[in-house]
Amino acid sequence: MKLLLDTNILLCLQLNDGRIKQSMMNLICDSSNEKYFSIASLWEVSIKYSIGKLSLASNLEVWMDEVITMDDLNILPILESHLLKSAKLPFVHRDPFDRLILAQSLVENIQLLSLDSIFDEYRKMLDLT
Repeated sequence: MKLLLDTNILLCLQLNDGRIKQSMMNLICDSSNEKYFSIASLWEVSIKYSIGKLSLASNLEVWMDEVITMDDLNILPILESHLLKSAKLPFVHRDPFDRLILAQSLVENIQLLSLDSIFDEYRKMLDLT
Protein backbone atom coordinates (compact mmCIF):
# COMPACT_ATOMS: atom_id res chain seq x y z
CA MET A 1 0.00 0.00 0.00
CA LYS A 2 1.17 3.52 -0.74
CA LEU A 3 0.79 6.17 1.97
CA LEU A 4 1.12 9.94 1.72
CA LEU A 5 1.94 11.48 5.10
CA ASP A 6 0.46 14.91 5.68
CA THR A 7 2.64 17.64 7.17
CA ASN A 8 1.14 17.18 10.63
CA ILE A 9 2.04 13.48 10.57
CA LEU A 10 5.66 14.34 9.68
CA LEU A 11 5.84 16.80 12.56
CA CYS A 12 4.33 14.29 15.00
CA LEU A 13 6.69 11.51 13.92
CA GLN A 14 9.70 13.70 14.37
CA LEU A 15 8.56 15.04 17.74
CA ASN A 16 7.24 11.64 18.85
CA ASP A 17 4.29 13.49 20.41
CA GLY A 18 1.81 10.59 20.50
CA ARG A 19 -1.13 12.22 18.66
CA ILE A 20 -1.02 9.66 15.85
CA LYS A 21 -3.66 6.95 16.27
CA GLN A 22 -2.38 3.42 16.71
CA SER A 23 -4.06 2.30 13.47
CA MET A 24 -2.11 4.96 11.56
CA MET A 25 1.13 4.07 13.35
CA ASN A 26 0.62 0.44 12.34
CA LEU A 27 0.38 1.50 8.68
CA ILE A 28 3.40 3.77 8.97
CA CYS A 29 5.51 1.12 10.72
CA ASP A 30 4.57 -1.63 8.28
CA SER A 31 7.70 -2.00 6.14
CA SER A 32 5.68 -3.41 3.25
CA ASN A 33 3.96 -0.03 2.79
CA GLU A 34 5.56 2.63 0.61
CA LYS A 35 5.59 5.93 2.49
CA TYR A 36 5.76 9.35 0.88
CA PHE A 37 5.67 12.97 1.93
CA SER A 38 5.04 15.89 -0.36
CA ILE A 39 7.66 18.49 -1.11
CA ALA A 40 4.73 20.81 -0.32
CA SER A 41 5.09 19.76 3.33
CA LEU A 42 8.64 21.10 3.41
CA TRP A 43 7.41 24.29 1.80
CA GLU A 44 4.55 24.60 4.32
CA VAL A 45 6.85 24.10 7.30
CA SER A 46 9.39 26.57 5.97
CA ILE A 47 6.74 29.28 5.55
CA LYS A 48 5.12 28.68 8.95
CA TYR A 49 8.55 28.58 10.60
CA SER A 50 9.69 31.81 8.93
CA ILE A 51 6.59 33.77 10.02
CA GLY A 52 6.71 32.42 13.58
CA LYS A 53 3.59 30.20 13.40
CA LEU A 54 5.63 27.05 13.99
CA SER A 55 8.52 26.34 16.29
CA LEU A 56 10.82 23.39 15.81
CA ALA A 57 13.10 21.63 18.25
CA SER A 58 16.00 22.54 15.96
CA ASN A 59 16.48 25.04 13.18
CA LEU A 60 14.69 24.64 9.86
CA GLU A 61 17.68 23.26 7.96
CA VAL A 62 18.29 20.53 10.56
CA TRP A 63 14.56 19.67 10.60
CA MET A 64 14.46 19.32 6.82
CA ASP A 65 17.62 17.19 6.77
CA GLU A 66 16.10 14.89 9.39
CA VAL A 67 12.85 14.50 7.44
CA ILE A 68 14.56 13.94 4.11
CA THR A 69 16.79 11.23 5.60
CA MET A 70 14.06 9.41 7.56
CA ASP A 71 14.20 5.70 6.81
CA ASP A 72 11.69 4.31 4.37
CA LEU A 73 10.30 7.74 3.41
CA ASN A 74 10.14 9.01 -0.17
CA ILE A 75 9.72 12.56 -1.45
CA LEU A 76 6.75 13.15 -3.73
CA PRO A 77 7.49 16.05 -6.10
CA ILE A 78 4.85 18.51 -7.26
CA LEU A 79 3.75 17.81 -10.81
CA GLU A 80 1.56 19.80 -13.18
CA SER A 81 -1.16 17.14 -12.86
CA HIS A 82 -1.23 17.74 -9.10
CA LEU A 83 -1.68 21.48 -9.60
CA LEU A 84 -4.47 20.97 -12.12
CA LYS A 85 -6.29 18.55 -9.81
CA SER A 86 -5.91 20.95 -6.89
CA ALA A 87 -7.54 23.71 -8.96
CA LYS A 88 -10.56 21.46 -9.56
CA LEU A 89 -11.15 20.52 -5.91
CA PRO A 90 -14.19 22.00 -4.17
CA PHE A 91 -13.38 24.79 -1.73
CA VAL A 92 -14.03 22.97 1.53
CA HIS A 93 -11.32 25.26 2.80
CA ARG A 94 -8.66 27.41 1.20
CA ASP A 95 -5.39 26.08 2.64
CA PRO A 96 -3.24 25.68 -0.49
CA PHE A 97 -0.95 23.08 1.09
CA ASP A 98 -3.80 20.81 2.18
CA ARG A 99 -5.46 21.17 -1.21
CA LEU A 100 -2.22 20.31 -3.01
CA ILE A 101 -1.43 17.32 -0.79
CA LEU A 102 -4.98 15.99 -1.25
CA ALA A 103 -4.67 16.48 -5.02
CA GLN A 104 -1.40 14.56 -5.01
CA SER A 105 -3.00 11.67 -3.15
CA LEU A 106 -5.87 11.56 -5.65
CA VAL A 107 -3.73 11.82 -8.79
CA GLU A 108 -1.18 9.27 -7.55
CA ASN A 109 -3.82 7.01 -5.95
CA ILE A 110 -2.05 7.11 -2.59
CA GLN A 111 -3.85 6.87 0.75
CA LEU A 112 -3.51 10.16 2.63
CA LEU A 113 -2.76 9.97 6.35
CA SER A 114 -3.52 13.12 8.31
CA LEU A 115 -4.65 14.33 11.71
CA ASP A 116 -6.62 17.10 10.00
CA SER A 117 -10.38 16.44 10.03
CA ILE A 118 -10.90 18.70 7.00
CA PHE A 119 -9.93 15.76 4.81
CA ASP A 120 -12.97 13.87 6.15
CA GLU A 121 -15.13 16.61 4.58
CA TYR A 122 -13.35 16.17 1.27
CA ARG A 123 -13.77 12.38 1.49
CA LYS A 124 -17.54 12.78 1.97
CA MET A 125 -17.87 15.40 -0.76
CA LEU A 126 -15.75 13.47 -3.26
CA ASP A 127 -17.14 10.08 -2.17
CA LEU A 128 -13.68 8.75 -1.24
CA THR A 129 -14.80 6.39 1.51
